[in-house]
Formats: sequence, C-alpha cells, structure tokens
Amino acid sequence: LELEKLLDRRTSQLSGGENRKLGVVSSFMSQPELVILDEPTANIDIEGCRSIESLIEAYFEGGNKTLIFSSHLMNEVESLATRIVVMKNGRIVAEGPKDQIKKQFGLRKLSFRSASENLELQSAKKRDVQNDLYQFLGEDSDAMIKEALAADSNLCDINVSDPDLEEILMKLWSDEPTEVAQ
Repeated sequence: LELEKLLDRRTSQLSGGENRKLGVVSSFMSQPELVILDEPTANIDIEGCRSIESLIEAYFEGGNKTLIFSSHLMNEVESLATRIVVMKNGRIVAEGPKDQIKKQFGLRKLSFRSASENLELQSAKKRDVQNDLYQFLGEDSDAMIKEALAADSNLCDINVSDPDLEEILMKLWSDEPTEVAQ
C-alpha cells in the first residue's frame, strides 16, 4: 500500500486515505483469524482501493480466516464477500451467498442500443437510459426482448445478463418488504 513514504510522519499528519490504509494494514499485523473492517476503502483513490482489495483477498484466501466488513460500495462487496447480509431500516431483508441473493430475486438485465426515443417496456420493472443505451431490469428476459423488438426492430448490441449486486439492492431498498427474506 506504499506506506513506506509515511514512515517519517506522525499519524496526525496523514490524510484520511493514508490513515485508512494504515488502519487496514494494522488490522492484519497480528495475523488474526477474524478481522472486522468498517468501509475499508473509504476516502481512498482507485489504485489504493485495488491494493487494499488485493491485500484482503490474499490474506483471506484458503478459507480458514473470517472477514466481516461493511460497505456502501457494491462493487467492493461483490468482489470480496462470499456471504452477504443486507439491512434496511435496521432489519435484515436478504442474507446468504451473493449468488443466492441474485437468484432469489430472479431479475435479468436487458441492454441494447436504439435510436428510438423514450422506449418503454411494460414487462420491465426498471429502466435506465443514457443517450441511445437502454438498460431494463425484469423477471422475464424473453418477454422484454420481444417487446423491445416489437417497438424497434433495429435494436443493436443486445445483451441479456444477470444484474449486478447494486442493481438488485436498489430494487430491494425501493420495495417495502412485508417479511424478512431468508
């Protein structure tokens, strides 16, 4: 994490990101079997984030140590976590391995480019448009594709994939859960 350059400085002279790096490294110094980190990459530049993630992955590979961490960065959660607990308003709304959480909500992501303006799909639950790139989340990717092609037969760059964790959590947080998901 390039902490050598900080050796001649007091911790009170370090930036927020430098302090965060120092805190993460000191968490691993005694070779603990359990590490608890709160927002491990907060206030850190992209290169530093990648370095911290690599350090964490290397330390915990092999599976005989445990990391518990909190994060608002879903790409960080997706790359580091094997088991996820999602909380909303102090309640657990989803818990389990990340693949199970993704499958639990049965969502698919359809993306394509279209020259049509304001294209809507009734079969989709969520829509995002940036210039000519459309992205839809829905439960039935076949229905979304058929509806999109009926609206514009000149679609291009069509792609169907699993949504990422952030897209699933946005749906989870926007829905009012009636019971805790197990």
